[in-house]
Amino acid sequence: MPTTTSRQQDWGKLLRLGADRVQSDWRTKLMELRERVRKDPENPQLWMQVANHCRTHGRTRQMVQAYARALHLFAQSNRFDEALTVARIMATTSIEDVRRQAVGQVERRAGAEVTPLRKAV
Repeated sequence: MPTTTSRQQDWGKLLRLGADRVQSDWRTKLMELRERVRKDPENPQLWMQVANHCRTHGRTRQMVQAYARALHLFAQSNRFDEALTVARIMATTSIEDVRRQAVGQVERRAGAEVTPLRKAV
């Protein structure tokens, strides 16, 4: 069984800390956006911000839901140019993001099976 050096363990700690910080920042920003949407749920621009934030961080289901809500609100207020833009974004990005997310999951699973990151006993 291969052993890990203290340098490798330090790198592992740093990577975990960095991932936790990024995850925390992402969740904090999402919670701020959700609070703004809760205060003004009929503002399609806020829904677009939520969708773009979710898209940036690979949250496909939430992204599609937010885009759908923005599309509905734009169409409801007769802002058809914006509604068409959102529909175009949804048509391209949701398929690409779903595919990218699925490929990423397969790669992570394959990588986890080949090179497990465990501490040496």
